[in-house]
Amino acid sequence: MFVHLFHRVGSLLLVAGLIAGCSTAPEMPRFPDLTYGYLGKMTFDAAPVEIVDEYRPPLKEPNIEHKVPSPPALAMRRWAIDRLDGTGNPDRRAVFTIQQAAITETRLPRTEGLRGIVTTDQSERYDLTLAARFELFEGRTRVGIATASVNRSRTVAEDITLNDRDKLLFGMVESAMLDFNKEMEQSIAQFLGRYQR
Repeated sequence: MFVHLFHRVGSLLLVAGLIAGCSTAPEMPRFPDLTYGYLGKMTFDAAPVEIVDEYRPPLKEPNIEHKVPSPPALAMRRWAIDRLDGTGNPDRRAVFTIQQAAITETRLPRTEGLRGIVTTDQSERYDLTLAARFELFEGRTRVGIATASVNRSRTVAEDITLNDRDKLLFGMVESAMLDFNKEMEQSIAQFLGRYQR
């Protein structure tokens, strides 16, 4: 009876140990869609805005924009949809062109030898570049242009998790787009203000 009880308690402890040893994978973070409707529309005396994407992602290293939670080109397109509008005037064309929407990853040198064992290095640098232009045309003649460009750079420690890396990259795009919005607003006010309604 004692032997049976001993085996039973032992089995329960083994199962409890196995359950405790099993760790679930960290939950993948969910990222919101980046939208800009809350900033309001900028309306121009022109036809509805045409969006052109000139940027062609290489889809290979060192470029990683196709792997991030919110690709920069997608955020820029959404910005143009949410913020730029035309009155319907067919005599004037409005064109928003995405020129650059890249994120690159550069591997950084690591500390070697015994010192490297106790050192947490910055292992990668991420560089983000956004650039776009907004033009108005009358026939084939360009009557005005506004431009904006933004750069961001961040390094990460070698022990960063994949989830934290995704959060950092999402945050880079999010904050860069707010700066892009500010710069493009200022450029539009300076060079295209007379066409705003």
